[in-house]
Amino acid sequence: MITGYAWAMERDFDVVVRMDGDGQMNPKDLDSLIEPVVTGAADFAKGNRFFSGKAYEVMPKLRFLGTAFLSLLTKIVSGYWHLSDFQSGYVAISRKALETVDWQQMYKKYGQPNDQLILLNVYNFRVQDIPVDPVYHVGEVSGIKIKKVIFTLGWLLMKRFFWRLKEKYIIRDFHPLVFFYAMGLTLGGFSFLLFLRVFYIWGVGGNIPTINAFCRVFRPLLPRPSLRCLPCGLIWRRTSICGRMGSREYYPAESFRSSVVFDMFLDFSSV
Repeated sequence: MITGYAWAMERDFDVVVRMDGDGQMNPKDLDSLIEPVVTGAADFAKGNRFFSGKAYEVMPKLRFLGTAFLSLLTKIVSGYWHLSDFQSGYVAISRKALETVDWQQMYKKYGQPNDQLILLNVYNFRVQDIPVDPVYHVGEVSGIKIKKVIFTLGWLLMKRFFWRLKEKYIIRDFHPLVFFYAMGLTLGGFSFLLFLRVFYIWGVGGNIPTINAFCRVFRPLLPRPSLRCLPCGLIWRRTSICGRMGSREYYPAESFRSSVVFDMFLDFSSV
């Protein structure tokens, strides 16, 4: 792939198309594939086998599910949320995109189509999906093991996610999105550790910890003075959550377990 791109640049081709020789890329789709690149509507066009809905019928089910899952991950990593079927290698690229990207950085094994789009996104190139026919059962032989590839490519995508953030949003254009990602990852990791702690205490002690601290954090947000005693020793809730005043019931704060949390939030919503 990299050698072919270099050969095409030396000869000043305006549009370069990749079509594999395994018979799974229909030449009839070539005109529609190159059209947005030729007209300048896109810098890069790729085939999308999922668009027609036929792929689910003709593709091996494990391969279909694996491709769909990898497409979901690549949406997040590449930033091209409007695209799908990232494993499709049926592509057309403009000379501008061809000359701008350093293709020596591109991943050279299975996953190259995914990595190619990540490289293109760093330079803000326009990419368009083109519906193509999914062609299978024409004698193709694949040596790809989906179960193995998902983990290998998953690791590649995770590394490329942080690489793209650095290249695009720090080096080339410092963007506040980096702070949001950093905050989200930090808080997400902290929340995950607290989540594991709850289950550890549950497994060792047999009880989920009381949530008095949780109630204390949200004490200023409680809507009624009668509810503000939640962290202080008594838990109050209405027996009716339909807007009618019902009888009041009191519970010791130490016995306020997770089983009461759902009722508490229902009571809040009805106040």
